[in-house]
Amino acid sequence: MIDEFDLCWNGAVGFFYALLTFVATTLGNLAQANPIFLPGAGLCLLPLAIMRWIESRKLAASFDKGLGFTFILFFFGGLGRMILGLSSAEYVGKNPR
Repeated sequence: MIDEFDLCWNGAVGFFYALLTFVATTLGNLAQANPIFLPGAGLCLLPLAIMRWIESRKLAASFDKGLGFTFILFFFGGLGRMILGLSSAEYVGKNPR
C-alpha cells in the first residue's frame, strides 16, 4: 500500500519537513509570550510553503492533474484530496513528470 507521504517524499525530506513544522510551531507559541521569537517563526514559514507547493505538485502529477489542481491542493488541501478520492481520478504512478 502506498500513502501520500511515499508519493511525495523520501525519509530524509519528510523528517526535515516534520522538524521544520515542529520548530515553526514551537517558535510561534513562544512568540505569544515574547515577540522576540516571531522572526524565527516567520523564517520557517517560507521553506514550509515551498515544500507544501512541491508536495501539491507531486500529488497532482501522480493523478495526472495539471497546475490548476496543484493550486487547489495547495490552498484547499482537504477539498482537493476529497475530490481526488471521490472523483474518477486514477493514480498513474509515483511522480510521473
